[in-house]
Amino acid sequence: PVIADFFVQEKKQIGNFATLDFFVNARVRQTRIFFKAEHINAAWSSTNKFYSAPDYPYRDFIIRFGLVWNFFK
Repeated sequence: PVIADFFVQEKKQIGNFATLDFFVNARVRQTRIFFKAEHINAAWSSTNKFYSAPDYPYRDFIIRFGLVWNFFK
């Protein structure tokens, strides 16, 4: 969609895999803390066989964390 290139492919079957995500969000007074682990099952696989489209691999395992601090309420 980004490059406006659409096609119907019938050569290779892709997909049919689960993606596991984990998300924690906490709020303490004026602070919000979050932790997110995306595509956890990619860490268990020895090879990257997850594709979102032909020749376009899906994202690897990634950990995101953050801190949002509101100074004024």
